[in-house]
Amino acid sequence: MKRYILLLCFLGMVKMGYGEIILDSDDTSPRLDKTFKLTATFIDSDKDNYKIEGLDNFQILNRGSQSSYTSIYGKVTVKKSETFLLKPLSLGEKKLKVIGKDENSKELVIDVKKSEVRTAKNSKFYLEENKLKKDYYFGEKIPFRENLVSKVSLSGLQWVKGPDFKDFSVKDVTDADNNGNFIQKLIRIEGKQALEVQVYSGILQANSSGEKEIVGGQLAVTESNDMNSFFNQSAPIYLGPKIEKIKILPLPENAPKNFQNIVGNIKINSSWSGDSVNYGEAITLTVNLSGDGNLELLNNLIDGQLKEFTVYETVKNYKEGIDNNGKYYNNKSIEVAFVPKNIGKLKIPEIKIPYFNSTNKKYEFEIIPEKTINVKGEISKSDKQGLINNNIEHKYQEPLKIKEVKIEKIPIKQVENRNIYKLSTFILGILNILQLALFIIFIKKNKR
Repeated sequence: MKRYILLLCFLGMVKMGYGEIILDSDDTSPRLDKTFKLTATFIDSDKDNYKIEGLDNFQILNRGSQSSYTSIYGKVTVKKSETFLLKPLSLGEKKLKVIGKDENSKELVIDVKKSEVRTAKNSKFYLEENKLKKDYYFGEKIPFRENLVSKVSLSGLQWVKGPDFKDFSVKDVTDADNNGNFIQKLIRIEGKQALEVQVYSGILQANSSGEKEIVGGQLAVTESNDMNSFFNQSAPIYLGPKIEKIKILPLPENAPKNFQNIVGNIKINSSWSGDSVNYGEAITLTVNLSGDGNLELLNNLIDGQLKEFTVYETVKNYKEGIDNNGKYYNNKSIEVAFVPKNIGKLKIPEIKIPYFNSTNKKYEFEIIPEKTINVKGEISKSDKQGLINNNIEHKYQEPLKIKEVKIEKIPIKQVENRNIYKLSTFILGILNILQLALFIIFIKKNKR
């Protein structure tokens, strides 16, 4: 029994000394905005099946592996390693440990520190976003823009991860040059020249009300170095992502008639093609709308049909975007043609455009005043007949109500039916008598 226990202990010691896993890092106290390398080395150990506990606290930016073999006095040692380029996701101590098939590594503690404060005053480059409001109403357009500002020359700029807009509909309006590169322009900060790069511009619209998060993008920025050697290249700095929390408010009830979900602030400018028109021609109303309301949803200015005119509406142009100050804007031009049905002085009623004013927090109207048009000329007979046919009022007639009539029973006097068989017998009887009489007369004559 003792021999068996000693054998098991010896095999256990051999097994323990057979393989080893080492977990190490080039920086055990990285900043939140910095990257560091984590290396897992497998010495005579199975590398195919393993996991690293605690790795979900970091963003994996890159990954690589290598293998080496050494032989000393006939003993071959196999060394395999896996290297990760990581960026912390949160502050504090993070514990990492490799769990292998047969061996485990020692626990490695990574203590993540606060990021360096990057502002226009103390940073070579920083990521700048347009300032968002805390509250938006459902249906309101939200401009989102990110610009990279750099006071030094750059040798590299690329997305690590693009912006993430959950629960939002997004229209990307980022500008690019003819080669598809970011738009750059020179600016001045505190009297010194700097570079501004527009890396993203998008127009957002929430799909529902409630608390929302807007997660910005993450950039890898590399500063230019006077020494262009591969070994002297600067390490990239990772900027972002920034997280904005906003609230989407539901629209109040009691929306006005013909409300077409225009939310924001709008302005209107309208003009008529004239005050008079010949019969058979159209008079035109041109309406130009602008502001930050969602004018894309405005489809009809005229609610219903007009008695004196046939109406045709056409959208001439529509444009939306984000201006240089990071504000959303859109413009829409609509042309409305009114074709008169009669001659004389005809009135076009006022046109009301309802919308929800997100500043005043109430429903309002933009109004185009009523217009009197003098229609000249004569109406042909065929046109008159057409007008008559079109103007016939088809009044609704209620269905006739059928009154219940009480029908009294009328006494019927029964009449006896003649028996056709009795009549036939009577006739046959008479014929037989006549035949008999003729027979007697015939015998008498023969006797004579």
